[in-house]
Amino acid sequence: MIRATTLALVAALPVAAPAMALDLFMAESTLGALSDSDPSRAYGAALAACLVGQGDAARTAALFTDAGWTLTADTEMGLNQIASTNDALYVLAATDGSFCAVYAEDTGTEIAAAQMMQLVSSLGLGTSVMPGTSECISVQLPPAIGIEVTSSGNDPVCDDAATSSVRFTFGPGQ
Repeated sequence: MIRATTLALVAALPVAAPAMALDLFMAESTLGALSDSDPSRAYGAALAACLVGQGDAARTAALFTDAGWTLTADTEMGLNQIASTNDALYVLAATDGSFCAVYAEDTGTEIAAAQMMQLVSSLGLGTSVMPGTSECISVQLPPAIGIEVTSSGNDPVCDDAATSSVRFTFGPGQ
């Protein structure tokens, strides 16, 4: 049932033309909620921050730290770990800018997919379902941004009522 509801959200979005550029005004306008005490608003703002960063690791980190999130760089792993004041909400972002993933240990994948679709819809662009082996909700934004919703953890699954991860990948091949 969860997957059917989320797929209906994806199907309702128009398909984007490949040559369209992202207009991030609406996404940028939500960044003020990164410091919101409402976990749902902070989660949505974290998704927007990953997208607004567009694979620029320094810019992405600054969006979060300017809002009071704590950055811990792990150069050996090539990751920036970015923690909110809510222990259940955090971000892992590659220092090479290849991905930015928002994790919530208290928000399921259905809510995460709905928040992601709301963000994507606010851009005024459509999406296309990404081909591939994953059964999870995934979409493609022009020019080369992939977004996938899974659970958190080492062995993520597509549907989880308790946890979620929304991973943005940037670059060719997305």
